[in-house]
Amino acid sequence: MMQIMERYLRCLEPWVKSQEKYIYHISQRPSLACYGTGYNSWGVQTNQKAFAALAVLATDPDFAEVRAGLPQKKVLDYALKTLRFSLESHIEGSYHCTDGTKWGHTWISTLGIERMMHGVDAIGEHLTLADKELLRGVLISECDWLLDHYEIVAGLVAREGQNKPESNLWNGAVLHRTAAMYPDAPRVLEYQEKEIRFLINSISVPQDETSQEIIDGKPICERFVGANFFDSFALNHHGYLGSAECVSRIALPFVNANR
Repeated sequence: MMQIMERYLRCLEPWVKSQEKYIYHISQRPSLACYGTGYNSWGVQTNQKAFAALAVLATDPDFAEVRAGLPQKKVLDYALKTLRFSLESHIEGSYHCTDGTKWGHTWISTLGIERMMHGVDAIGEHLTLADKELLRGVLISECDWLLDHYEIVAGLVAREGQNKPESNLWNGAVLHRTAAMYPDAPRVLEYQEKEIRFLINSISVPQDETSQEIIDGKPICERFVGANFFDSFALNHHGYLGSAECVSRIALPFVNANR
């Protein structure tokens, strides 16, 4: 595992210098910068993924400035600024995306959050109290929205609009993460219950409807909403066989644990 991680990090190093031309500095807020357009939706998620890459390189003990073409301190500065842009342009923040809107509170907004959290972990010691407070605010805001405004659905056929293995998994993951990070959150018990229901209905199969296996005190069948995968674990998602997001969401915690 460590050899794979090392190879990924070394492959990322040459990107560090080239990414500078895609960094947009916010003139009104010098502490903020974004990678790419900085627009809402995919622009937000592009910035979040770039931040995560910068963050892991900024704290990599084997980082080589000669290979990257930039001092590691500069990489850390970019990481902090792109993270702060992400947090401040959220509904809970004090700024906005470069298109004038604020992001958050959608079925997919936590995907970008999940994709960047290993970067947050990597540079955790460099975050200010204000950074940490806003991060908490963003995560709790997203989780409260999932509790109050997002219904869990599942189904075998994508064209019927019910097949949601990926989004059920990443939304369950962010509820689990937030509950673990902030056990004092006012609605933490609700996060934990909906988290379990999301995850049970992510890589779900028809036989789960009658499963008596106990998960967190209840049989699976009591939390079952629908099957997203066929009995064979084939998946009809986006109208084709696709489960990469499900696999990556499961794999990431194990990768992080072995860094």
